[in-house]
Amino acid sequence: MSMIVDCDTGGLGLDDIFRLVSAVDVDGNIYLRVYNDGTDPDTLSDLADCETAVTMLDILRGALVTNDEGEYALNVAALS
Repeated sequence: MSMIVDCDTGGLGLDDIFRLVSAVDVDGNIYLRVYNDGTDPDTLSDLADCETAVTMLDILRGALVTNDEGEYALNVAALS
């Protein structure tokens, strides 16, 4: 995962942080990104940047998944 350096990090709000740590795979699944289990970072691309009007709620809706029992969870991809 590459570090975003073209944003004013001093003024980041919660929506901005969610945009910066979100990614989407080739199937359109949205993931929240965390570090370090060896996942290939090239399999995910940024969902949004600082200028995109995607809201935190949009990201959370897209990252919400259910298991076979209907329990909810968030898609999380750990990247090295």
